[in-house]
Amino acid sequence: MKKPKPEYPSYKEIRWHLLRVEKNGSLKPVVHFRGVVMIVVGLILVMAGAIGWLLIEWLDTRWTLVASKESVHRQKQIIESIKHEKEGALTRLAIAESKLKAVVSGPPVEKEDERPVLKEEEKTPDKKKAGPVDAPETPPAKVPTQTTKATGMTPAPDDADMDDVIEKVTADNLFVCASPDDPSLNIEFKVINMGTRKEPVSGHAFVILKDAHAEQDLWLVVPKAMLMDKRPAQSKGQRFRIYNYRTIKFKVPHENPGLFVQATIFIFNHTGELIFERDFTLEPIDVCS
Repeated sequence: MKKPKPEYPSYKEIRWHLLRVEKNGSLKPVVHFRGVVMIVVGLILVMAGAIGWLLIEWLDTRWTLVASKESVHRQKQIIESIKHEKEGALTRLAIAESKLKAVVSGPPVEKEDERPVLKEEEKTPDKKKAGPVDAPETPPAKVPTQTTKATGMTPAPDDADMDDVIEKVTADNLFVCASPDDPSLNIEFKVINMGTRKEPVSGHAFVILKDAHAEQDLWLVVPKAMLMDKRPAQSKGQRFRIYNYRTIKFKVPHENPGLFVQATIFIFNHTGELIFERDFTLEPIDVCS
């Protein structure tokens, strides 16, 4: 006799129940178990969506901040460039105004009190003895010589040389400090094109640091060169070619920076002709910051 096969419940008859234990030990099923599970899954999906949205917003904000920083950096560079161009333009304008004033003002006029007093005989010469009187020659106009100061205007030129001088260069913003790491001096100054921006200017630049006693043996010539008549004897200085301006920097070894109290900048053109010379009074040389 065959044994009957055990009957298994069909898939449709299988159910999952969440049971709850009461205080008396009885078990009771939790009602709406499927709804609770669906609510929990929905909350998880909502939280995941919120986290994803917050992540996207954070990344967008970060990219915007990076782009803003780059834009600010570019704007600062543009402002610095405009500031340098403004300083160069103001310097050229001040020098041109000083030269024009010197040309327009002309030679100094003598006052009446300073004119020489003539004697009576000189005032009324004897017409019988005197021959034909020639018209007195007008003395040539004298342009007072000027020494270039640290404030910086070059000597006023004549009318004929006015255009040539305006097309040359000038130097300004001389700064000297002692290096904190080694016994050396850091020197820098700015060479400015005084002509039109379309035409570049090229040449060689020197700077000489001088002591208080004007002892030429103790002078420091940068770049190193021989001196002739208190000037560099050769035009092999720092080369430059500028349309607007250029900051020239040197670093030279020296153990006693407090020795120097004055400096002179020389600029030669490409043929070796001196086109600019200017003296500066140095402040006490401090350590570079």
